[in-house]
Amino acid sequence: AGEIADEILEDLIKTNIDDKPFIADIDKMCSTVIGDNYGGKLVARIKQELVDINNQGVKLFKEGKIKEALAIFEDAIEKMPNNQTITLNMLKVIIHDLKTSKPDPKKSMQAQSYINKAIQIGIAHDQIGSIQLELDNLQYTPSS
Repeated sequence: AGEIADEILEDLIKTNIDDKPFIADIDKMCSTVIGDNYGGKLVARIKQELVDINNQGVKLFKEGKIKEALAIFEDAIEKMPNNQTITLNMLKVIIHDLKTSKPDPKKSMQAQSYINKAIQIGIAHDQIGSIQLELDNLQYTPSS
């Protein structure tokens, strides 16, 4: 039973890692039920996992391996759909990809859907605003 509980907890933590009160509750619950700073360790491990995935994606991106970076972030978003950092980085990579490659309506739509999602999961409006602006500017560049 422990393993199933772990999986559920991991999913909850991954999905809500940016929700500090929620994470604190999980931590408390784990301490009460399982004891031994269990929740804290789990949260710390998942945060580290996130940081690793994120760093890996960012590193690939900086090396110009856009496809690989996108694949990493896409995979991360599947596992952690409500994670703000990963969603933001995914958006940055997509926007960069759009800027540096030829216009691609499908990619633009994908970027827009991630922006909408970012707003849903509560990413600060100023962060989204600038990305939205970049996307809008990209979409309306007349092709010469």
